[in-house]
Amino acid sequence: MAVVKKAGADHVVNYREPDWPVQVRKLTPKGQGVDIVYDPVGLVDPSLKCTAWNGRIVVVGFAAGSIEKVAMNRILLKNVSLVGLHWGAYLKNQPKRVPEVWSALLPLLEQQQLMPHVYPQIFDGLGQVADALEAIASRKSYGKVVVRVAELNAAKL
Repeated sequence: MAVVKKAGADHVVNYREPDWPVQVRKLTPKGQGVDIVYDPVGLVDPSLKCTAWNGRIVVVGFAAGSIEKVAMNRILLKNVSLVGLHWGAYLKNQPKRVPEVWSALLPLLEQQQLMPHVYPQIFDGLGQVADALEAIASRKSYGKVVVRVAELNAAKL
């Protein structure tokens, strides 16, 4: 939470606390809830509790470990749009969109309007992949975790 606060978040809520949807609603005007939920964790069901009427939920992953079952009547009653986004599938299904998306993202990265956060500990070599995965699984890490693979020395070939 300190990392995202330092990066400029106005408010932070810990999704591990059972009442986090209530906390989110309290942050919105008249407690109406949020218009958009970006869900890389797999918390659609509790997110519905803090989504406003006519809201949108974009599911991009299941980092929480399980794939949820959502009661569709809750989607209907709030008029919520639920959208899944599987970026990797674009190469197969809409390959022409990939360069289009990158041509929009790269200028934002170059102008530092979009700055991905890299976890400060760099894991050196494939021998540390297990340590990197443990840092992710234990929620010790945040942002992107990097494993630096040694460069292949062409002279040794």
